Amino acid sequence: MASSEGGYKGKLALRRMEDAKLPPTSRILAAKGLAPLDPYTAIALAEAKECKTRAEADAAEALRRKSETRRALDEQVRLKKEREQLEKMDGAWIEESQRQLKDWQEAEQKKKAAVVGRNQAVKEQLGLQLEEKKRAKDTELAQQREYEINLLKGVQREMEEERKKEAARKAEEKRNMEAVISQNVKNKALAEDKIQREKDYLRKKEQEAKEREERMVLQRARAEEERLAKVGSGRGSEGGETMQQRQERIAREDEARADARIAKDAADAIAKEAAKKAIHEKMKKECLDTLGMQLRDKEMRKQEDEKLHESLSVHARQEERLYHESEQQRKEQIKAKNLAYAAELKEQIKMERECGCSQVGSSRPKGLAQQRN
Repeated sequence: MASSEGGYKGKLALRRMEDAKLPPTSRILAAKGLAPLDPYTAIALAEAKECKTRAEADAAEALRRKSETRRALDEQVRLKKEREQLEKMDGAWIEESQRQLKDWQEAEQKKKAAVVGRNQAVKEQLGLQLEEKKRAKDTELAQQREYEINLLKGVQREMEEERKKEAARKAEEKRNMEAVISQNVKNKALAEDKIQREKDYLRKKEQEAKEREERMVLQRARAEEERLAKVGSGRGSEGGETMQQRQERIAREDEARADARIAKDAADAIAKEAAKKAIHEKMKKECLDTLGMQLRDKEMRKQEDEKLHESLSVHARQEERLYHESEQQRKEQIKAKNLAYAAELKEQIKMERECGCSQVGSSRPKGLAQQRN
């Protein structure tokens, strides 16, 4: 009803506004069908009409304001009802949120307890692994020390055996040298004895030759005396040679015998000297051969010792290299195993955390923002 009344009043106001567009006097006259009035009357009527129009406009404005105020009050009532409904819904949402938050907290506490238990189990397992690794490392170090001690003992035994062999070789060389020196002394004594015997023999031969020469000189002197006696008695002129010729012949014969004797003595002396020199050279050669043999033996033993020492050094270096390589490989294997185990544990913990987060996320309040909106 209020709306129909407002519509009628609006139409009336529009009609009045159309009438207001005409001149005042013409409107009045047209309205009443009368003749035109005097100006003052027309002015009074126009003012009265204008006041009435203004009053009607004010009434229309008041009516409009009243309707707007009513619409605003209706909107406020509607908003209040909506607010009350939203507050009611928010209360239910808060209760549901608190309940779900409580459930989520309980699930989170259970998850924390499970994580603490798993971490404790992992910690205990890691502790056991560390203890096992420590025991394995201690065992390995003990084995390594035992291996090194055995290796050093073996090297020490080999060195002692080599020292014993070297001492035996040196003793053998010393005995050989003493034997060579003794043999050289004996050979020298024999050579000196032989030389002395040769000297005595030469001296004896020279004495015999001298005595024989003296006897021959005496014989020649006696023969000459006999010849001279015969010549003096007249019995020597029958011979074919004179005294001078005989003396010359005898002198030539003596000189020839003397030259032959000298040549023979010289040849004997040269032969004796050559024999003595040959004996000396032979003894010298034997000594040099013996010394050369000893030097060759010593050089061969030295080379064998060097080869043995080099082979022992190479063997020791090879053993050390193999040990270090095996140790490095073992450490790399242990490291790779530890890294793989750590990666596996990390992946397992990550998966457990993801599973736990997904479970906790599923237990958290769902659709709260949607319900609130």
